Amino acid sequence: MSDILKRIIIGAGIGLAAGLIIGWGSNKIPVLQSFLDGYEYLSFDARMKNKIADVEPGSIKDVVIIDIGNLSINPSEGLGRFQDWPQAYHGKLIDAVTNSVRLAWAPDTVQDAIDYYQVYRLNSEDPEAGMESLEDIAYDSEFFISGRGNWENYNFFAQHVDINGSTGKIFPIDTLDFIETNGLLFDIIFDPQDTTEWRLVYDLAVSNLSTNEQLAYRAEKFLFKTDPQNFVRSTSESDKTYHGIALEKIGLAAFTSVEKMETEPMGYDSIAWQRHIIELPEEQAKHLPKANLIGNTHLQLLSASQGAGNVNFPQDEDGIIRRAPTAIYFEGPGHVYPSITLSAFMDILDIPQDGFDYDFEEGILRLKNREGELVREIPIDEKGRMYVNYFGQWKTFEYIEYMFCMDPAVGLPPDFWEGK
Repeated sequence: MSDILKRIIIGAGIGLAAGLIIGWGSNKIPVLQSFLDGYEYLSFDARMKNKIADVEPGSIKDVVIIDIGNLSINPSEGLGRFQDWPQAYHGKLIDAVTNSVRLAWAPDTVQDAIDYYQVYRLNSEDPEAGMESLEDIAYDSEFFISGRGNWENYNFFAQHVDINGSTGKIFPIDTLDFIETNGLLFDIIFDPQDTTEWRLVYDLAVSNLSTNEQLAYRAEKFLFKTDPQNFVRSTSESDKTYHGIALEKIGLAAFTSVEKMETEPMGYDSIAWQRHIIELPEEQAKHLPKANLIGNTHLQLLSASQGAGNVNFPQDEDGIIRRAPTAIYFEGPGHVYPSITLSAFMDILDIPQDGFDYDFEEGILRLKNREGELVREIPIDEKGRMYVNYFGQWKTFEYIEYMFCMDPAVGLPPDFWEGK
């Protein structure tokens, strides 16, 4: 045997022995396991930082973070403390972002300068309804309306008003375009709103309705704007709104009176959760992170949602988030809930509930659309979690204050959200 061959055999033997010792030690010796994990984390972080070295802040335009920042919670110029916000605000946000239409018409050609256009609507399903003028006015030949109940089943008309106060003929508006948003995802888990104050104003308004017209008008306006049901109603009328599910794990030694759930909680509508889950073979589902409790209390809101999904981001041992579950296995009934992001992408990419294929040997999640076409391949770990790169510049995505998003009259026009 030649010296070169001997060296190769000895080197291979040493490498194999070292690999076996490290493999055995990483399972048996916690300190060694921790050291190797730390090296792996540092290596992973370095690769991720290198990948995004040239990414500029604000360079991603099709994903927008609606930010509840200092401007929005300012008590004088903003909306006040978040804890005090009526949930109707979120309903208004849903309407502005996902349930808006654009009306357009050819400008009137008149001698006098047009000051503005008055817009009217007529209920197409009520033959006895009269034409009603809308509170807002248009300063050019387009007009936005938010909230499905404000435009669905209505015909619209416009009338120009000149600077001198004279008015033109009322004419029908022939163009109504629905603004297609890709999705609005709430990463907040909501409890039902305490309605004590709202009910008090309602009772007082009813009892004083006939004695003070001005007070009755103000009370009616307040009740309409802060109605807690507006959040649920707007969610149910939107096919682009997604809410988070609090999928939790109760350990054997957990000190709690809450028990593991064998089924979805009462109040979570069966038609809704059947729409929200995905279909996986059991051998794939059992690889996923597990939960045995749904912690949501606002089940009416969850049931009204087009889609729903997990919003948990568990940390690695060093406290840094590097991966996110793509789905959670709800052990009791054996159902699988996707992440809230994948819940939205099922609609965006037309992925059916059985369009998920977890290949744990290759470390790939394959997504197929209803035509059977492969539309995405996502790298995953042994628990089906996707890797998340958090090392980009701050505000790589576009951040916009909540208060500028919820009211098109004073903030962003609804067509800003098209395709986002």
